[in-house]
Amino acid sequence: MHMPEASLDLQLSFLRGMDLHAQVNEAGLAIGDEVVAFRYANQDPFRLFYAKVGASPHTLGINPSGRAFRRFRVVVPVRVLESRCTAARETWTDPDVRQAFLGGGIQYVVPRSGYVLTSVSHSAGTGY
Repeated sequence: MHMPEASLDLQLSFLRGMDLHAQVNEAGLAIGDEVVAFRYANQDPFRLFYAKVGASPHTLGINPSGRAFRRFRVVVPVRVLESRCTAARETWTDPDVRQAFLGGGIQYVVPRSGYVLTSVSHSAGTGY
């Protein structure tokens, strides 16, 4: 997927989060499909990475601590990159703790998410 607005370092970091031993596909999301994300309160909810409804943050290689569950609905059909998350040792939430997460969850890279998605719910807890 071509992402001219993302730096090369950022694009390479995306690859490190993907399990490249599993299949990576271009997939389509149709109007009415729903996806989820786990976002910090001070973070723009419309970013690049989303997951299937029902996904656990633990299988997405992210620490749910301090993140809120958000659900989005597709309002414009979009082609996405679908991959499985790799296992991760997360150090950015608490630099003194190297917490391991399993990975294996399906993630979507959704280009122009602020244009193709609308937020339909938000909870202060993880909500998964």
